[in-house]
Amino acid sequence: MDWWSELWLNEGFATWVGWLAIDHLYPEFEVWSQFVTEAVQTAQQLDSLRASHPIEVPVKDALEIDQIFDAISYLKGSSVIRMLSNHLGVEVFLRGVSDYLKAHAYSKPSSPTPSSKVGTRCLD
Repeated sequence: MDWWSELWLNEGFATWVGWLAIDHLYPEFEVWSQFVTEAVQTAQQLDSLRASHPIEVPVKDALEIDQIFDAISYLKGSSVIRMLSNHLGVEVFLRGVSDYLKAHAYSKPSSPTPSSKVGTRCLD
């Protein structure tokens, strides 16, 4: 069940894209400052608890899947994706994501590695 281990990537990316869309459509809302208080700070608070878990969690059994559909997967995942997109620049990041998706079309998702297109796109 390895592909469930990558849940944070799917849900975190979807959450981040939602914020990106609002920023694109309504830049006057300045949503990224709200993102920090609603997503980043909440993710950090949850991550400080003993019950916290890494964003990438190995899933061995279908019964474990419900346990990883939580705020950490969504908020911490989207916060990590936002940090990466800000570091690379949103346009470079999105080109890297596009290249990654094209290269891995019809295959199971996996976390980007330093050797993946997302990680190396800024070098092009």
